[in-house]
Amino acid sequence: ARRKARDVARTEAHRVQVSARMESAEKASKRSNLKKMWNATLDLKTRAGHRKLDGKTIERNGLFKSIYGGVGPAPGHMNNAKDDINCRCTIAFKVNGVLPDTRRAREGGSGAGQTIPYQTYEEWYKSIEEKGRR
Repeated sequence: ARRKARDVARTEAHRVQVSARMESAEKASKRSNLKKMWNATLDLKTRAGHRKLDGKTIERNGLFKSIYGGVGPAPGHMNNAKDDINCRCTIAFKVNGVLPDTRRAREGGSGAGQTIPYQTYEEWYKSIEEKGRR
């Protein structure tokens, strides 16, 4: 029961955080051209379906589609338990076609995060594989 309660709390907190980002983007879209972009967590625990979504960019009002069957506007909002429960992915925005400069990663898949130049999950994975940190 304790683990289930923790999972529910973590999942709902994530959902609220992503909702707030989308609300902020809604206001910002009145002054800028925004497109949504899926950001998977850069570590080895990220589920395969979310790795595939990493970097996918869609229109601000568009929907992401997961290999697990979820369809929704953002991580944690896919209307599918396999996509939403314990999801740690985030939503980022391309502003007037410009990507964010940096992103957080967990070196080798665990430990404290670090800021790195922006790269996709695939690029990040190749770089840790080359360093032998897998």
